[in-house]
Amino acid sequence: MLASVGKRVGDRFNLELAGGLILDGELAGSDIGVGGAVSLIGAGLILAETSSRPFVLASLTVSGSRTSAGGESLTAIDVRLGVVVGKTFWDRLTPYLGVRAFGGPVFWTMAGEDVTGQDKYHVSAGAGLTLRLPRPALELFVEGMPLGEQSLSGGLGIAF
Repeated sequence: MLASVGKRVGDRFNLELAGGLILDGELAGSDIGVGGAVSLIGAGLILAETSSRPFVLASLTVSGSRTSAGGESLTAIDVRLGVVVGKTFWDRLTPYLGVRAFGGPVFWTMAGEDVTGQDKYHVSAGAGLTLRLPRPALELFVEGMPLGEQSLSGGLGIAF
């Protein structure tokens, strides 16, 4: 569970800071304990949308998390580079395709021994959908990444 706050910098760039809790999970057959996560995201509009072409957005995310797995310390660092291509219809509905490449070390203590690992896939690809509601300035989103690192996420955003 994450919450974020963002700030537009000019017409083509956005900065976002996110933080939250890790509540549950599993790693190598071990239960993941409660922990924390933080991310810094920069996104830039590479190609603006027009009536005849989609938008192209690139992002760079640096994240870190700390929790436990199997009662042992687990720390992960992640750097992601992403590209999203999408098109807005009726000023409210925006479907998109996305691909992300990523990597970073994971530090885990197993049976008292320090272990370092990495992500299994280093890539994810899929699609998402954003729905902008008229008032207040709310956005609903859902995203599924079935290829590579698999994920399903959704949320609610508010602009002010």
